[in-house]
Amino acid sequence: MRLPLSRSTLTRTIGAKAAGKYAGKAIAFLGTGLMIMTLAACQTEAPQATPTASSVNANDYASLPAGVTPKNFHLPTGKGCSGDIARFRAVMDNDLASGHTTEKVHRDIHAELDKISKTCDQAHDNEASAAVRALKSRFGYPSGG
Repeated sequence: MRLPLSRSTLTRTIGAKAAGKYAGKAIAFLGTGLMIMTLAACQTEAPQATPTASSVNANDYASLPAGVTPKNFHLPTGKGCSGDIARFRAVMDNDLASGHTTEKVHRDIHAELDKISKTCDQAHDNEASAAVRALKSRFGYPSGG
């Protein structure tokens, strides 16, 4: 003799059947959404490239004690991820020239910034800026603003 199903067992059974019924449709919907987002990203225009040349002039640091930034040092302006990348590059160039970091750390951070700059476009601006903040944080730099 079979006992009647409890309410919780019945709910789980019906829920499992419903989940199985709609799982294929959900996967197809997500796949379609991903495809649309990928195609939309291909249609966006990339922002103008930010110059990657260092804004640091070695002569400005020659007469200064180690760890001092020259008075004429200015951070680049710019909005979005391209501005974030340009500013962090300038900070790293300044830190190398003033003796605050090593060439290896400078090289590693610039390599990461090169990777991030490849994803920096209108469709991925927030993600690229977040990647810059995460990189700063990982190397001990303030990541706010």
